[in-house]
Amino acid sequence: MPLVIIGDKDMAKQKAVPEKSITRKEIVHHKRDEKLQRILTWSAAGIGALIVLILGYGLLAELVFKPAQPVATVGDTKITVEEYQARVRYERGMIRNYTIPRLQWELANLDTSDEFGQFMAEQYQAYVDNLEQQLGADLATTIGGQFLDQMIEEELIRQEAAQRNLIVSDDEVTQYIEQMMGYDREAEAQAAAVLTDTETLTETAAVTDVQSSDVMTEGTYLKEYAGFKANLLDANGFSEEAFRQTVETKLLRTKLQEALSEGMETEAEQVTGTYLAVVTEEEALALQKRLQEGEDIDTVREELNGDDDDTSRGAALAWTPREGTLSQISTELEETAFTLPLGEVSDPISSTITSAYYLIQVDDRSVQPLSESLLEQKKEDLYAAWVTQQEEEKVKRLDYASVTPSEP
Repeated sequence: MPLVIIGDKDMAKQKAVPEKSITRKEIVHHKRDEKLQRILTWSAAGIGALIVLILGYGLLAELVFKPAQPVATVGDTKITVEEYQARVRYERGMIRNYTIPRLQWELANLDTSDEFGQFMAEQYQAYVDNLEQQLGADLATTIGGQFLDQMIEEELIRQEAAQRNLIVSDDEVTQYIEQMMGYDREAEAQAAAVLTDTETLTETAAVTDVQSSDVMTEGTYLKEYAGFKANLLDANGFSEEAFRQTVETKLLRTKLQEALSEGMETEAEQVTGTYLAVVTEEEALALQKRLQEGEDIDTVREELNGDDDDTSRGAALAWTPREGTLSQISTELEETAFTLPLGEVSDPISSTITSAYYLIQVDDRSVQPLSESLLEQKKEDLYAAWVTQQEEEKVKRLDYASVTPSEP
């Protein structure tokens, strides 16, 4: 076939193909598609940003807002979730790592060869079992509430102490911690002084001899405290500052008790004598008849205490005020003691508290100084009443159960 060459002139003669035009309808659809695409793009970006914001807020709420929320307020002071959780973990760790092991050590070293030793061993074991039960997850909220009550009381003490200008020095706090860890500055100094009493020792020899004695040295204390700080304070997020504050508040409590008890009565009307207790009214009437016929009440008391019947007994009363020992048995018994003529034996008095019948004979009745134990109890009562009043006026407990940690 012959080759045909088409020149420019011939190409020009060919019919031109016209371009396809875009209709208005297509333009409208195209713009609508572009707008929809932009909307979808911005919506996706907005949803992504919202998710990031929600996640970020969740982290912020968990790490910043939630720890700063109060579980209780004491006046204008907040006890925050962070403070509460750190305190609970510290207290639980203290029980688990220090209190229980110490009790177990004492239990292991008890002499149980007699009844008293066996009784003490049972008490120690019961105490250990109780503490271990408290550390269970099912009681976490209960024990957490107890620690929160303690924190509230401490804050009340600090506020009152500030108003009364009661101060505890840093050295007092340090000495308390030292003694808590078993270190006694004075005992160490005395041990060193005894060693150097008879002859002059070199410093190295003196230190060596003190270390070999039963007295804890400062060096040993510092090592013990470093371990305590690392294993209990730092491990539970409880700062050394917070720990020292709890010790300071404990010492302030003693000073506040003394301040609250200023002007407290140290004397009261008191009685001394003897009471007897038996199970039935018939037995009480029989004892009353024997005493009215001239038998000595001390002889009868020794007889009751010497027999094999633990339900019958007698006791000689030291000086006893109102709201003392007798009130814990029966209010009628107490009232009788303060109105019965001296030397006379009372009629039988029943007690619903002990389910027994009592006779009492009062030897003397007069105003006497209160014993040290009664004075301390009276101070505790005044302090407890103050705490109750302050809590009613200043304290608001909020939700703490949901943020209570169950592990140390």
